[in-house]
Amino acid sequence: MKIKKAICFLAIPVLLLHSCKRETDRVFEENATIRLKDAIENAYSVLMENKVGWMMKVYPGLNQEFGGYTVFTKFISNAQVSIASDPFDGIQTSDYAVIQESGPVLTFNGFNKNIHWFSEPGKDNGGIGADDTGMRGDFEFIVLTASADSIVLKGRQSKSKVIMLPLKDKNFESVATEYRDAARQFSKLRVLKLEGKDGKTQSLIYNPKMRVFQNPKDNSGQLLSFRITPIGLEFQKPYEIEGVTVDFLTFNQPAPNYPNGYYSDDERTFKIF
Repeated sequence: MKIKKAICFLAIPVLLLHSCKRETDRVFEENATIRLKDAIENAYSVLMENKVGWMMKVYPGLNQEFGGYTVFTKFISNAQVSIASDPFDGIQTSDYAVIQESGPVLTFNGFNKNIHWFSEPGKDNGGIGADDTGMRGDFEFIVLTASADSIVLKGRQSKSKVIMLPLKDKNFESVATEYRDAARQFSKLRVLKLEGKDGKTQSLIYNPKMRVFQNPKDNSGQLLSFRITPIGLEFQKPYEIEGVTVDFLTFNQPAPNYPNGYYSDDERTFKIF
């Protein structure tokens, strides 16, 4: 009898520990579910609160090898979004949702050329990238952070980071038009040339279908990935050109020797035209 009592006394702490663990697991699961629900509600709220819209800096692909594009979004309800992008004319409205996975995921689940183009096969997107994979872009994004100042996303497939910035001073339609016009202006440059500080000119390695180029003076073969803006070219990260580290080149209006204008650093150490 004494042995049985001893066994019972020994078993009680084990049972209590097991019970506490089950309760802790349950509470943790409930807390995780609540946190995820709150994160989804916050994402919806932040997206829709900015009535003017958002600007997305999109660099499709695994290594930004296709260059950068600008996409504009205006979330007009908790189910519909209007989207414009600098490669295309017009604004299209389609469905979207913020869905639950391991974290909140922003999915543009209604077809919209202005965003789905980045994930289309090369045979459908104008020949950019491989026939079957294209630019390997995304239309679903993991929401990393969401606030009134910025939304940070990560492409679900490409894992590339996308920054969404709020539009403030200009309306959605006019700013989208400005970016499209800038892209058209740049597209006139079918061949890119670099004029160095010594005044000598050399052709850059450049495919007009993509927004990247290589400097033949750089033996590393590094791709310089950029995005077109109304005032110039914004690089995906700082690069060195002609001994100058730059992350932005300003557009200069056409001149006699530069009929389509040119892009330069602040000191005009070099020109790209």
